[in-house]
Amino acid sequence: MRALVLLLPLLCASLLAQSGLSITIIDENKLPVEAALITIKNQNTGEILEAQTDLRGRCVLEAPLTFAFELRAEKKGYYPTVMKSQELTEQAGTAELEIVLAHEQELSEQVEVVSSPAHLDPKETVASQQISSTEIINIPFPATRDIRNALPLISGAVQDHDGRIHVDGSASSQTQIRLDGFKINNPGTGLFDTRITADAVRSIQLQSSRLSSEYGNAPGGVFDLTSAAGDDHWRFSTTDFFPSFQNRRGLHLNNWTPRLTFSGPLAKGRAWFHQALDGEYGMDIIKELPEGEDRNQTWRIGGLTKVQVNLGRSHVLTGTWLANQFRADHSGMNAFNPQETSLDLRRSAYLAGLRGVSYFSNGLLVETALGMNQNRNDDIPMGASPYEIHLERTSGNFYRSSGSLARRFQFMGSVTFPARDWHGRHEVKVGAEADRVAYHVSTERRPIRIFDSRGGVSREIHFSEASPYAFRDYEVGIFLQDRWAPADRVVLELGLRFDWEEILSDFYVSPRISGSYQVRQRSKITGGVGLFHDAVRMDLLARPFSGRRFDLPMTIVAGGEQVESAFFADPGNLKVPRYLNWSAGWEQQVRDALLLTLQVTGKAGWEAWVYEPSGRSTLLRREFYLASNREDRYKAVKLGIAGTPRPGHTLSVSYTLSSATSSHLLDPDVDNLITGAAGNGPVAWDTPHRLLGWGWSAITKRLQLGYSVEWRSGFPFSVVNQEQQVVGMPHSLRFPDYFSLNLHLERRFRFANYEWAFRGGFNNLTDYPNPSTVNNNIDSPGYLSFTGLQDRAFVGRIRFLGKK
Repeated sequence: MRALVLLLPLLCASLLAQSGLSITIIDENKLPVEAALITIKNQNTGEILEAQTDLRGRCVLEAPLTFAFELRAEKKGYYPTVMKSQELTEQAGTAELEIVLAHEQELSEQVEVVSSPAHLDPKETVASQQISSTEIINIPFPATRDIRNALPLISGAVQDHDGRIHVDGSASSQTQIRLDGFKINNPGTGLFDTRITADAVRSIQLQSSRLSSEYGNAPGGVFDLTSAAGDDHWRFSTTDFFPSFQNRRGLHLNNWTPRLTFSGPLAKGRAWFHQALDGEYGMDIIKELPEGEDRNQTWRIGGLTKVQVNLGRSHVLTGTWLANQFRADHSGMNAFNPQETSLDLRRSAYLAGLRGVSYFSNGLLVETALGMNQNRNDDIPMGASPYEIHLERTSGNFYRSSGSLARRFQFMGSVTFPARDWHGRHEVKVGAEADRVAYHVSTERRPIRIFDSRGGVSREIHFSEASPYAFRDYEVGIFLQDRWAPADRVVLELGLRFDWEEILSDFYVSPRISGSYQVRQRSKITGGVGLFHDAVRMDLLARPFSGRRFDLPMTIVAGGEQVESAFFADPGNLKVPRYLNWSAGWEQQVRDALLLTLQVTGKAGWEAWVYEPSGRSTLLRREFYLASNREDRYKAVKLGIAGTPRPGHTLSVSYTLSSATSSHLLDPDVDNLITGAAGNGPVAWDTPHRLLGWGWSAITKRLQLGYSVEWRSGFPFSVVNQEQQVVGMPHSLRFPDYFSLNLHLERRFRFANYEWAFRGGFNNLTDYPNPSTVNNNIDSPGYLSFTGLQDRAFVGRIRFLGKK
């Protein structure tokens, strides 16, 4: 679909001869398109004039246009539009031009449509990366049904063995995840537990450094997920509606992940809807376990609904509803943990949000939003048999059953004022947000027995009864952001944020500054520094309510001795964790459609929360107090190139050299069976070297090759002995290097007068082992044996695209 251009008044000779040009860019639903690049090229001299739209989708080219020109409007994720003119004659007045840029859509002959290439954005100061729906669809990556697996396609975002995402060395709870502007992190733990079908997402943007003061409690950055929206055309598509099979211990159903999307107008030109539904059934067969006790089945069903209503030309109301239910019969099964030790895992997540945007004739922009998100987690053991830990395996039923419910009510509002001139151009935005968070947890624990290398019991662990508990918190923040352009090539972002949090009864300030300087037409340098504060971790505050732990070493049990462990947290003695983030970058436009970037990043965190041994601890009683004593450090250099080297070919390649360390690597809790010194060194997700590449190429009109490749250093792990005590320093060894090459071919064809697309290919084409678990017990005969290997896998995908 090509962009539709509307000229108001009609584009004719008298219009084109104005002394300036006022341009407004909107999408197909009449929403302003911010940060769209306008390029006017003098066809006689080749000189280029560039401008960028503001929050209202507007820009004004004040220079007289008295030459033959070519005008191009574009933005990543939209189809560009190009128009040409005859020679202009200077006259008084200002012409008005309205351009409609259409979002990229799933088309039957996609390779014929030219998407917007990578371009240097001279006014952008934030360190950000974005992938569009086209890239999400075309790039092969594992488990494409879940949008969380697409996040590591962005350099700086690393996925650990548990599937959690870490941005620039930060803990996964320190990165804020937003869907259509609403926070969807688990309110209690900060983790990204919500599953979203990839077919429902229009774009993913990661802002990792030099963030606006609009964002609070995000030392790890912000992922902005934008869901797809309907338009005046009826659209329908399905993906993976046929199940796949596996030949592992016989022929079995492997995976079935049907996805369905449909959209269209509720009232043409005024209201639209988009509905995405998805389901999942999967069976994991662990070949190291006995037959009949080697299978884990999973079920999931979810949906994302979006409705947009235009209440007149200047007022837009958007509603978002997300629901997700998930269950795994035997979660946690692997070569070391048989089926009896697994958990019946149940998860649910919901989001309901309403957002209003109003545009006023004087340039004022007002945004308001009200939403609620909720996460419920239940972990149910297979029975009540004693849980036993042996050197190379576990047995019995898992010792802990738990349930949690976390809910957040969130309000956001902001006002962007009309641009004003005072020593340059100022665009000022002020806003506020308020959250009410509730966290409810109930836990029950049973005894644990630990065995030595001779098969005898070396230690028993018992727990006191834990009563259900609940936390509630209120968070309020206000911000001021000034986008100041003191000169044509210079942009400064000045921000100030004030936050108050009820549990700590603390008030804190976050100043931030960043800037961009366009050195030449095709290059710029950026830099900035800002203070960020981490969110209150309710799961850490709740640890003392989990009860006490009693360790009974067998050499002491005969005398009736036992070692007690107790945890304490006093919010009055805690400080809000602070992180100073800085970065500097250089960007160079290579040819017309490739962008070369170099980025240097640093983070320094202090007063982060960690449980430490108390000075009052004795041999028979260990006391741990939550303190603000952890320090985190991160430094990195990133080099990347991305864009379209030629039509029909897209690529992105990046290399990152980094170091992520912490002063406390062991965080003791009631359930942490590993004891030892706190340690100082690399965090569990540290990746000193990472090479990431992906892209696709059109081989023919309807045949396309997609690929992705990742090589990185292996994650660190600790060595323990049979007493579950750390040997040496924590995280002293590493997994082998990780390498994965995914290569897929997609063929589009017509059948029964409908459009279809079939993709087939291999994940981990080289069959590199990529282990995810290790026997780290130095007393075990199988010490340093790696399992959880990643096999080469053939993956097929078929999509029904409807009538295009």
